[in-house]
Amino acid sequence: MNWLPWRRRPEVRQQGYTDQLTQALLTLAQGDAGADGRATAAAEAAAALMGRALAAAVVQGPMAMQALLTPAVRDTIGRQLVRNGQSVWVIDTSSGLQLLPVSQIDVMGDVHPSTWQYDCTVEGPGGPRTWRRPAAAVVHCRWSTDPARPWIGVGPLQAALDTARLAGSLSWSLAAEAAGPNGYLLPTPASGSDPAVASLRGDIANLKGRVAMVESMAGSWSEGQTRGGTQDWTVKRVGADPPGSLGTLLDYSERAV
Repeated sequence: MNWLPWRRRPEVRQQGYTDQLTQALLTLAQGDAGADGRATAAAEAAAALMGRALAAAVVQGPMAMQALLTPAVRDTIGRQLVRNGQSVWVIDTSSGLQLLPVSQIDVMGDVHPSTWQYDCTVEGPGGPRTWRRPAAAVVHCRWSTDPARPWIGVGPLQAALDTARLAGSLSWSLAAEAAGPNGYLLPTPASGSDPAVASLRGDIANLKGRVAMVESMAGSWSEGQTRGGTQDWTVKRVGADPPGSLGTLLDYSERAV
């Protein structure tokens, strides 16, 4: 932050941890915390397609460049461009020339990209490391940019946010329904404490596809057959039963993505 009021140096800031946490809390309050357009099958298919396309491409240029841009690196760049709108790599020379993928960046500088400085966080089994590197030492691939924040890439899923959010919300709703309770309900006489009824419940629970001989339900009702059940052993299914329109909307949104 600029603590000195007489200094008018422009500030370059990225969304920090507090902003991300606030956004996450708002998303949770709105009831769609699990809805992420990037987590849909359509987004994965698009990311995989871009990744395979770049991995199959032919790299032209100096041998050192060809050695850096391996098929695995190009595949990762393609996937990240679709999912996140950008892919950032640090050019590391500490143990030979190599590209290290960056998980988080913080960019500082003025309006000229040549002055930008990157705080790059690189993950490893022993924990993350953060390095400050000039723009010339960083490979920053962007799908597109917003003039308001030219140092941040904007991907297709962010540009078409409403469609991606629709696909994510529908997919999350269907997954939530499928994860709900499911099974079958079997009506029994009110005298559920009777030992014979308890034994019958155990026999039914252990059927597992086998056949069990049981007595008729009609004689178990105190009012007689006229007030009792009209059918023996009628079960009711309990579980996910989403409307057909939900599947149609999901199909449309995934094709749009």
